[in-house]
Amino acid sequence: MRILQSEAASQEVLQDYFIKLWLNRTTLAEIELPGPWLRKVLVRECLQYLRKAAVYQRKLDGLPTEADSHNQALHSLSVKEIQEAVGKALSAMSPQRRLIYQMSREKGMTTKEIAEELGLSNGYVRNVLSAALQTIRGFLFPMDLMSVVVFLYFF
Repeated sequence: MRILQSEAASQEVLQDYFIKLWLNRTTLAEIELPGPWLRKVLVRECLQYLRKAAVYQRKLDGLPTEADSHNQALHSLSVKEIQEAVGKALSAMSPQRRLIYQMSREKGMTTKEIAEELGLSNGYVRNVLSAALQTIRGFLFPMDLMSVVVFLYFF
């Protein structure tokens, strides 16, 4: 088990090795030279363990470190700050613009449904909704919240 260079890894591979031997015990009688066969199976188990460990290590290396996560958390904005900025933008809008925005984003209505309910043209509702989003972007940009525009697009 010199291949693994770890006592814990050696124990894990030996356990897997003995499980495979037990599961294939009916075919062991057919093997002419069991010594070399057993060695071959053990070497394959060691190599398989090393491959799995290498894949696991590559995945770990691809993850951000704790320091990266901490820095990212410091630079990211809380949902509460975003909601406050959107609230301020909504309070600065005209009542009709605010209503159209709320019907679209909060109630999930399409522009066609909004137009029918309010008795407006579909094109007008689209333009007002676009202007409402532009107003919100204007409130987010000075606060360095422009990265949230993508968030607003989907919500």
